[in-house]
Amino acid sequence: MKELLKKLDYTFIRFVLVGIVNTAFGVGLYCLLVYFGISYRLSVLFSTVLGVLFNFKTIGVFVFKNKDNRLLFRFVASYVIVYFVNI
Repeated sequence: MKELLKKLDYTFIRFVLVGIVNTAFGVGLYCLLVYFGISYRLSVLFSTVLGVLFNFKTIGVFVFKNKDNRLLFRFVASYVIVYFVNI
């Protein structure tokens, strides 16, 4: 039981750290695109699409130690669901 709790703690810590990196990536990319004169609408689109792909790889590899790219559809579907819930 202690081993499971310890593993969950490390997974949670990695999840939070990767979340910070993913947020910095998305916001940084958006700012960079706007800085170079891309309209904010296209900047949001590109930073969101590239952010989701970046998130998929970083969360999969660094948090859950899983490199299975077949899970991409589920990952993207979860973002689509969150999008519609938000609007």
